[in-house]
Amino acid sequence: MDEQQHEPGWFAIAWNTLRIWTRRRLFASRTRRVLTALAAAAALAGGLFGYANLQRVTDSDPGRGVAEAAEVPAPANAAARAANGARAVSRPVDRAALVAEGKRLAADHRLMLARVARAQLTRGRVDHPVTAALWLLLERHMIQVVTFGPPDPDGMLRSITIDCVDDIAVRAGSRKTSAVLEFFSELRPPLAPQSVRLTMRGKSTVIAASYQPADR
Repeated sequence: MDEQQHEPGWFAIAWNTLRIWTRRRLFASRTRRVLTALAAAAALAGGLFGYANLQRVTDSDPGRGVAEAAEVPAPANAAARAANGARAVSRPVDRAALVAEGKRLAADHRLMLARVARAQLTRGRVDHPVTAALWLLLERHMIQVVTFGPPDPDGMLRSITIDCVDDIAVRAGSRKTSAVLEFFSELRPPLAPQSVRLTMRGKSTVIAASYQPADR
């Protein structure tokens, strides 16, 4: 007798369909995740977007991650900073703002300036961290500035040379001198100087505070 052919029941059809669909979905999901991770890694290495944007993209729907990654703007030097901790690219100096700030300082009755220092300040050659620290110092003392130092390679002046505090000449061990040295030691970045020391300028003792270029 011929063997009867039995059509599979509805339950078997439904079960097989569900199993095939599940396998395809899992495979597609893994594939998308792999492709997204590879594309994101390549984009980060190429400097297309930063780590924060990368995390936001990959945390979203994996199926759309590659498409979204191309639309995320980022700094041009993101890859360089991630690779070697490079400093942020400096913006151009706002010379007009420095001139205005210098003239306001020069007009303050608590600040005495040698002719060289006055010219440096009013021509906008003294950097912002220096003038900001100077304003704070003037809240405590009257001072006389001899010079704001030799220019850095970029032409900016980043030091303060003080030879007189509250009408008293700077000298080692004096209370006024110690107060100014303590003031500089209490400052925090970006107003904290790179170095502060007592030194000789000709026959006079001076306080010399030097700053390093700041990120703009």
